[in-house]
Amino acid sequence: KKIIYIEQLYDYTSDTVASAKWFVEAINQPQPVWIDPYFAEGLQRLVTDYAVPIKRKEDGVMRNIGVLTYTVAVEELRRQTNYSISGKSGYAAIASQTGRLISHPNTELVLNSTIQSIATSLDREEEGRLITQQDSGSFEFISLYTREPSFMFYHTLPENGWKVFSIYSKRGFVSKFKNPKRKTINLWMAGSLLGIAILIGFLSWDGLQLYEKWTITGVVSLALVVNII
Repeated sequence: KKIIYIEQLYDYTSDTVASAKWFVEAINQPQPVWIDPYFAEGLQRLVTDYAVPIKRKEDGVMRNIGVLTYTVAVEELRRQTNYSISGKSGYAAIASQTGRLISHPNTELVLNSTIQSIATSLDREEEGRLITQQDSGSFEFISLYTREPSFMFYHTLPENGWKVFSIYSKRGFVSKFKNPKRKTINLWMAGSLLGIAILIGFLSWDGLQLYEKWTITGVVSLALVVNII
């Protein structure tokens, strides 16, 4: 493990540098924002950020002077979402607010396919349109990934507009929900989501000093790691 000095790798204030999205797209925002996934040069991984503009009062006016980010590797998102679907009966996927796939077990689709393009390949354009417009729902289809008749359930995350998909083969659907591990998985998911919600709430609170936000971020992150283990 080592400290990476971003300014030595690229100009994070330039809007022409893809890796600078975490700073450029957040510095002038009035409130925290989720950044669409991008390839981080420092980490050499596809990541997303929860970016919080740092404000300071100057001459009686609140000004944004920096950005505090909580970076999450997209691969970790894929691993955690698929962990909640045990066995070989299903898989999970995530699409960004723009409809572009940012997590899928078939990595060739990540950032190269959208909800609508996949719906078109399945000859299900109407369902694709409904998915982009509705917050949640479900339908049946033949999965291009497993080649099996499947159920798809989707839900939109209110914090960033991402859509999370859970896909189960019809064959394993019933046995999946009889699995005694489900209760343990649900407890893990509930604990993780609660921890993330607490973190986002504190990062959004203007009443905390910068060092306090870093301390809270570290504590909650450690708690999430312990919860996953």
